[in-house]
Amino acid sequence: MARPRVSVPVTPLRRGVEALAAGVLVALLVYVWTMWPQIPERVPTHFNVHGRPDRWGSGRSLLLLMPALALANFVGFTVLTRLPHLYNYPFRISEENAPRMYAIGVSFMAWMNLEIVLLFALLSWRQMEVAVGRAAALGAWLLPGVLAANAATLGIHLWRMRQAAR
Repeated sequence: MARPRVSVPVTPLRRGVEALAAGVLVALLVYVWTMWPQIPERVPTHFNVHGRPDRWGSGRSLLLLMPALALANFVGFTVLTRLPHLYNYPFRISEENAPRMYAIGVSFMAWMNLEIVLLFALLSWRQMEVAVGRAAALGAWLLPGVLAANAATLGIHLWRMRQAAR
């Protein structure tokens, strides 16, 4: 059965989250642009569980991977926020609950977009800081912080969907 197609209004909160994601992306691109002349040819390409570099590579163009992933993520999630009827929902979608479920699904996508763009920006920033010698590691806080934010976002939106499915 095809799901109903319902227009989801853009809330001020969603608009703010999307603007913040775009701002983080622009800041990342500006940072890469301004740092580029300082980046040496030998750069960290992998970090161990403690955030310390354990593999180095030649060619500073390797540092463009994170900004490219951030841009691709931003574009992909921005497109997905316009297609809530295609999401995989954990609850049945009906004509009655579709507007509520789609609004929650779109909110989830907007928040995940922000969190993932922020993750790539933080990784890129720390990777460049290590490359130029201003930092020794990514930081022990990065992975736990990202995992906690993602878990909280998922938990909140699943709880809201459960309430909306009733």
